[in-house]
Amino acid sequence: MNSIEKVFTQTFSKTKDATIPNGTFSITFPTTNKTAHHGTQLKASDCKYLPLVEVEIPFTSITKKYTLIMTDIDASAEGCHYLTTNLQPSPSTKKENLIIKNYDSENIVDILPYVPPGPRIEQNHAYVWLLFEGVPEMEHALKVRDCRRGYGMNEKGFGAEWFKQVSGLGNLLAFDYHYVKNDAAW
Repeated sequence: MNSIEKVFTQTFSKTKDATIPNGTFSITFPTTNKTAHHGTQLKASDCKYLPLVEVEIPFTSITKKYTLIMTDIDASAEGCHYLTTNLQPSPSTKKENLIIKNYDSENIVDILPYVPPGPRIEQNHAYVWLLFEGVPEMEHALKVRDCRRGYGMNEKGFGAEWFKQVSGLGNLLAFDYHYVKNDAAW
């Protein structure tokens, strides 16, 4: 099993027959211009500010809306670090694809604004990026805003996989991840 399969399996351990989607992420942290993709190692200081995220997916519908999540799968109770929704697609240069961005739209709803990674000094955490079809039910989304640990449940066993199921989100369209260490660990 390669590293992307390992991280994907950890993220979706309870979902039978889950497969890695074919959407692709472009994640760029603005102050350092560092990019994150399939296991890139970053320092916490590289990730202090919300990255510019673009996701290219196969064309489904220009009228659909999407939800973007960043989650820490290595936290003691999986923690949501970013939950934004109501993302609307735009056409890609490839006619058969769409681009979804977390910027350049007044319709975006940041349910949980970006919380930068902050693992303990001795730890190296995997931060996973997920793009789902649809908009979550607000009852569940607001719980994440109130408590990002365990996606509003504040305990183990409740993470992005669980949130997708209970909040009414549709298919997972894109998956990516990077690692973050505390700067003092370098």
